[in-house]
Amino acid sequence: MGTKEQVQCEFLLLQLYCHSESSFFAKIPYYYYIKEISQNLKEPMWLDKIKNRLKERHYPRVEGFVQDMRLIFQNHRASYKYNDFGLMGLRLEAEFEKVFKEVFAIQETNESSPVVYGCRWDPGKPLWEQNSHPLGAVKVGSNPPLPRVWL
Repeated sequence: MGTKEQVQCEFLLLQLYCHSESSFFAKIPYYYYIKEISQNLKEPMWLDKIKNRLKERHYPRVEGFVQDMRLIFQNHRASYKYNDFGLMGLRLEAEFEKVFKEVFAIQETNESSPVVYGCRWDPGKPLWEQNSHPLGAVKVGSNPPLPRVWL
């Protein structure tokens, strides 16, 4: 991951730390210590662990950072399936997705717009002036898969 993407990921993580409900997600989750819950989860994940991975430059691509962030919320949903406490995770997840799109300038697309590296492709511009995106092709929102244009 390049320096620019590293700083963008760090900024995104900082934005989440500033969120009022982030403290619950900063440290190792309690379910890590409960065998019945933790054995059904892919891997326990929390914000401080991601912060350390960023500091150690563990992520070769932004995609790995995003996968770990989303894993926090997947694990939280699995742990709090039938509990109102799960709404806290949904709110922080929504904030993450919102800030992620803002920081990396990801635009929602429609079915008639081809996607170049996760960004909307403007057929009126030459390819070298298009917004290339450091994440590769990114699926954003709940839109159906779109045709991809690879450079």
